[in-house]
Amino acid sequence: MADVAMSNLVSANENGIQRVVTVDLHVSFLRPATGTYLIANAQFEKQGRTLIHTECSIYNDKQELVAKSKAIYFANLAYS
Repeated sequence: MADVAMSNLVSANENGIQRVVTVDLHVSFLRPATGTYLIANAQFEKQGRTLIHTECSIYNDKQELVAKSKAIYFANLAYS
């Protein structure tokens, strides 16, 4: 869930194609993800020419933090 939320921060090209590859992914599970739904809040930390650093917090339906994640993506934005 975190990987999808963070990779979706990268824009797709005019044809709807998204060229992004996960280079590094770390997830810390803080408590059981119980409840009826989960919410993932992803944001950019830093965007370079080809590497994009992101982070994500996942909450349960009681707004309790259940997981934290950081990832680095390779995106050839010039080729997109």
